[in-house]
Amino acid sequence: MVASAAVAWSLAPEPSPVADVVASRRVSRAPRLGAALESVALASSRFRLDVVRHRNVVCDERLFAHAFERRGRVDRPNLIVVLEGRARLDRPEGAQWLEPGGLALLPDRRACLVRREGSRFTSLALEWDPGTLGGAVADPRRGRLTGGELARLRATVEDLADTPLVHDGATRLAAMLALLRTAGVPLEAHRAPQLAEPTPVHVALLSRALDQLLSDLATQPMVVDLEQALGVSPRHLQRLVAAYHERYGFDADGWRDALHRRRLQVAAALMTAPGARADLVASTVGYGSPAALCRAFAEVQLPSPTGVRAAVLGATRDEIRVRRARRFTGRAAERSS
Repeated sequence: MVASAAVAWSLAPEPSPVADVVASRRVSRAPRLGAALESVALASSRFRLDVVRHRNVVCDERLFAHAFERRGRVDRPNLIVVLEGRARLDRPEGAQWLEPGGLALLPDRRACLVRREGSRFTSLALEWDPGTLGGAVADPRRGRLTGGELARLRATVEDLADTPLVHDGATRLAAMLALLRTAGVPLEAHRAPQLAEPTPVHVALLSRALDQLLSDLATQPMVVDLEQALGVSPRHLQRLVAAYHERYGFDADGWRDALHRRRLQVAAALMTAPGARADLVASTVGYGSPAALCRAFAEVQLPSPTGVRAAVLGATRDEIRVRRARRFTGRAAERSS
């Protein structure tokens, strides 16, 4: 155990590295609803790749726009590619939808809120320090993959997401960068050794412990579980988790913040699943009763669980009506011309 008040990532003696970049995989499932939320990350101090896979839920970041402070490296250039389902990017200049194969290159994520929907949704997001994987991005840009490019990238992403423990993240990232470059995305060519940032044993252990506890929320994970898994004091654990999140770009501060965000975000998403009930969702994310879930939502100024469902799915129905009206107007204009 390190007694120093400052978190040192080079603990003495330095453990042997076990992976070439940090790999994180968090999966929360509600089998009775046929719903799942999965996130896979490959991260170093210079860049981060995120894969999101959702099943039978709608996730809308606007719900939490005023509930939680944005954390992570939102100042970095950001690439978003939709592989399944559809996503809406809400930015100050307006909203844009991405369908499968659609991509958006953004200067940063500061003012971008994403809505993800579809019975099957999969996306890839990449962020980087300018001068590493790519340069700075002056203005937002959009593009589209061909059918072949989409199929190859989807297969590569699915293989990553289906691998329980990833030790060759730099190799996998290099392959994805090559596919994206072929598709015309302005990224630098890198081989795996250039991307590697070896992960010390203690960081890998922390990452795996966090992933396990933040996946199985029904077990009501507590800080003591993390302390026992790592064998460190509560104070030192808080410093380690905060430093881990900051270094690798996770959207959280310490353990309690990470757990609180995860439970509420998963709960809000699960409430949009077909047949969702507050009691089932509450137990899935570790609350003792629907009333406890309601109080947790109210504390961050969210509606009740049924109110969240109505708000998110109501927005979906409104968008469908708008699209239908636009198509009708377009057809009417064609007939009259």
